[in-house]
Formats: sequence, C-alpha cells, structure tokens
Amino acid sequence: MKILPKFDGTGVFSDGLISVTVNDKVGFIDKSGIMVISPQFENALDFKCGVAGVIVDSKLGYIDKSGTYIWMPQN
Repeated sequence: MKILPKFDGTGVFSDGLISVTVNDKVGFIDKSGIMVISPQFENALDFKCGVAGVIVDSKLGYIDKSGTYIWMPQN
C-alpha cells in the first residue's frame, strides 16, 4: 500500500498558520491541518501580525488570515 503525501511542499508555522503547496499553488492550513485558505497563489510569504504577502499573476498583494485581500495584487 502506498500513502501519498497530502502537500507538495510546506512552509513554517507563523502566526498560527503554515503555507502549503498543492499542484504549484500555495494556500494555508492551521495547526490541526485544516485548510483555511485554499491553494490559489503563485507564492506567499509567512503571516506576520495577521497579514501575509501573496503573489497572483506576478503581482504582490496582501491577505488577512481569512484569505480576504486587504491590499489587492498590483505591480
């Protein structure tokens, strides 16, 4: 029997969340392993003070811990 990994890559826990990569998209899970922000970003920075930088279409934006944009992606 094979057990396949759930994620292609992971970051480090920061501010209670960890970035995970699935099929070349980055999202975030909590400490219990629940996906709280679905994989949708090209790349992402760690959360700090409740905010994380994310890359979408090669543009930088910022999200809160619910995945809501607080700064829309732009050049």
